[in-house]
Parts: sequence; structure tokens; C-alpha cells
Amino acid sequence: MKKLFSFFRDRHADLYKIFLVLISISFIVYLFPKEGKFKYEFQKGKPWLHEDLIAPFDFAINKLPEEVAAEQNEIIKNFKPYFKLDTTVFKQLLANYPVVFEKEWQQHKNPKTSHKANYDKGLELLNQIYSKGVIKLNDLIEHKPSDFSIFILENNLADEVELKDIYTIQSAYNFAQKSLEGRSDVEAEFLLSLSEDLLKQNIFYDQKTSLKVKKDLFDNISLIRDMNQKGQRIISRGDMVDNEKFNILNSLKAEYLSQLGATSNFYFILSGQFILVGICLLMLFIFFYLFRKDIFEDNHRMTFILLMVCLMVLMASLATKFNFPSIYLLPFCILPVMARTFFDTRVAMFTHLATCLIIGLHAPNPFEFAFIQLIGGIFAIFSIINLRNRAQLFFSVVIIFMAYSLSYIGISVIQEGKFTSIDWTIIAWFGASAGLTLFSYPLIYLFEKIFGFISDVSLM
Repeated sequence: MKKLFSFFRDRHADLYKIFLVLISISFIVYLFPKEGKFKYEFQKGKPWLHEDLIAPFDFAINKLPEEVAAEQNEIIKNFKPYFKLDTTVFKQLLANYPVVFEKEWQQHKNPKTSHKANYDKGLELLNQIYSKGVIKLNDLIEHKPSDFSIFILENNLADEVELKDIYTIQSAYNFAQKSLEGRSDVEAEFLLSLSEDLLKQNIFYDQKTSLKVKKDLFDNISLIRDMNQKGQRIISRGDMVDNEKFNILNSLKAEYLSQLGATSNFYFILSGQFILVGICLLMLFIFFYLFRKDIFEDNHRMTFILLMVCLMVLMASLATKFNFPSIYLLPFCILPVMARTFFDTRVAMFTHLATCLIIGLHAPNPFEFAFIQLIGGIFAIFSIINLRNRAQLFFSVVIIFMAYSLSYIGISVIQEGKFTSIDWTIIAWFGASAGLTLFSYPLIYLFEKIFGFISDVSLM
């Protein structure tokens, strides 16, 4: 027991480093998506740079998003909303009819009119109106033509009815008025007043059922347009990835990743990610051990470096997970700026290299991402050989933006063979990313307090 205690006491610094590395690798691998990686890179509007692609298996070709949206719009356009018939309304009206009639009769009593004849006529009008029903107007039907159909639910049975076959309060009153033509003015006035008091809506919009039926119709839209057979040529080297090819390639990619996502493959993917992340961090540790032993033996400094790497990976992972507008908007150059401020050029460069390689494992277009970020980071390091004041960071922002932009333009021209197809939106993202690098200035002070570092900025 004493020997074990002595071992931990004498080797606690080395054991801490091992623990730190394992925690860092585990955290980074945890952030990675656990599906396989499609081995081909492609972008819409750019040429296919790989060998001829032949379908390795049968797979479904999905519909384009605009095709699905068009079908959804067609459903919305032709959708027949659901309304519910409240049978209790008419029953209540019949129960209250004698009382309402007598009240109106007392107000309009006239010896020239018959009590019984008016009572029967009023009841007849009520039955005629509610044999069709009185609907409560809704925005969904208010401006629809009279032959527009809706579904009316009664006892869980839906009956399709045209709007012209249902009354509104106004049309029911008009019907009563027309039915009383030929009667004396006194009788007509009395019965119209009676009808006005009795008319109530008994057909109401059923939002819950309408939304459920509409959702079911959306869910029943087939997302598959066609099938691609095994052995069929998908795209040839040099062909342009147009909308159609892009959709087929995405369909193949989705099927490929779904097959890789099986439980039997999960542990292989996990182990592969663990190995690759481990190699990147091992490269960084070997560099420190061989060339910067002072940093390697200082656990505070090693913790800071690994923390910065993990934070950069976390930032990229969250951006991917939550569909950030572009990964190029993120200020990855904060890492080399911070590392250069506290250490030297070589430390900053190797740390940034390892981080770019790790993030590139799951970033879109890994080569493009890693190349652009490495160039931007290297020029960021060159621009702050001696960071002594805030103004130097503004100069670095300009240098980083130019390095990003020129790298991207060069890659785009190689891929396209022309300048006109450059996506200038990405250039705007580069500008924002370079601007966000200014946050490294307050972070320098924050990490000085946390880790007890002293930078040239503080000394000045």
C-alpha cells in the first residue's frame, strides 16, 4: 500500500497529464457525431473531383425540398377544413322556444293574427334552418366561393358539405324573410323578430381535427421520387454537380450513413474517432516533450492549451449541431492569437495545426476548411510577433481576413476555373470571423487571472 501511495505521490504530475489527455480525447470524441463519414466531398454548382461514381447498392432518390414544399402548398390550397356540429344548440332552442315565443307574442300581440298559426310557423322556420345548420364564420371560409366544401363532424362521422348548403346568421335571416313573403306585415314583423332572437350558430371550426388531418396529409407525402439501381452510373469525373446530381448524391449519402449507423458499426466509428483525435493530441504532446520541455512539465500550461483546443472543438460542434449559418463565421484564429500571446510562434502554430486537423474530421469540406484555417492562423501568428497594444489586434484582423479570403478565392478558382462562381457570402463570413477575433483581447486578461500568466500586453 505504501509503495502504491509513493508511486502516486512521485508520479502525480505524469499521471495528471495522462488523465488530462484521456479526458480531452473523451470530451472531443463525445462532441463528434457518431455516424460514419461519407468519403466523397461535393458542392452544388461545382465539378465532381473524384473518380466516376457507380451506385454501390440500390437506394431511393429523395425529392428536392422545393418539390416537397410544392406538394405541401397544394395540400394547403385544396384542404377542406373540419367543423363540428353542436347538437345541443338546437335542442336548447327547441326547449326555450315556447318561452321566447310567448315573450315576443306579448310585445307584438295583435287581434288580427293567430297565436297558433304564428307558433307553428315560427317552429317550422326553426326546423328548416337547423336542418342545414348555422355556421360560425372563420377566416378559412369567409371569402371562399359557395361551392367550396368543408367537412362537418357529427357523432364522429364526417360529412362533406358545400358552403351554399349551410346557413350563416345573415343568410338564415334572409331565408326567414323570404319565407314570410305574402304574409301580413304584422305577422312578418313578429316572426322575423322571433327568428332573430332564436338564431344561434351550431357549427364551429374544429381546429384540433383540422390540424391533425392536415398533419397526416403532410406525413403521407412520399419523400421518394425514384430509385437508383446498383451498378448505375451516378456522376462522372469533371461533371458539374447541378441540382439533380446534388440531390442524387445527397440521397446516396443519407442511405450510406444510415447503413453505417447500425449498432454493430457504432463502436468501430467510436474507436476510429478516438484513434484520430488521440494521434492529433499525441503529436502535440511529442512536440512539447521534444522542443518545449518547460511547457510539457508545467501542468498549468498544458491544461490551458488543451482547454483552448477543447473550446474550439466545442464551438465548431455546437455550430454544426444547431445549423449555424456557416462554420467560417466562427473565430478559430482566437486560438493562435492566444497561444502566441502567452507562448511563442512554434507553440501557437502546432496547437492551431492540431486543432484544425481535429475539427476537420467532422467539418464540411474538410480539406478546404483545414487549409483556410491553417493559412489564416499562420498569418495571424505572423501579425502579432510582439503583441504590446490593442491596435495590433486590429491590424491582425485585416491580415486574417485577407488570408482567409485569398485562400478561399484560390480554392474556388481551382475548382471552377473562373471567378464568377465565387460565393461572396462566404467572404462576408470571413470578415465577421476576423472581426470576432478581437474578443481575444479580453480573453487574454481573463486567462491571465485564471492561470496566473503574464503577457506582454499586461507588462506594457
